[in-house]
Amino acid sequence: MRLGEVMGKVRLDGEGAGEVAGVAFRTDDEAQTLSIASTSGHVALFDLSNQMRLLHLVRNAHEGPVGGLEWVPGQPLMVTSAGDNSLKVRPFSLPASPCARS
Repeated sequence: MRLGEVMGKVRLDGEGAGEVAGVAFRTDDEAQTLSIASTSGHVALFDLSNQMRLLHLVRNAHEGPVGGLEWVPGQPLMVTSAGDNSLKVRPFSLPASPCARS
């Protein structure tokens, strides 16, 4: 990956998918993962080492737009926050698992 290089284009599909609200990169050296939050409350995780293959889709991660999205440095933990006044921590210990939708 190089500075300024286009890694891929993301389009959130489906009814009510929303717009991209934020992005974050996993930093635990176990997987090259990009997470994308949407204005409709969904969070999608993509495998950067495999042509941006969808790894996980967390539908309705929050009741409304996801306002914050971060990976805990060096850990397989993603933290999200939203206007529903919640903070959620999600573990992702299997980086190569097939696409899971919830």
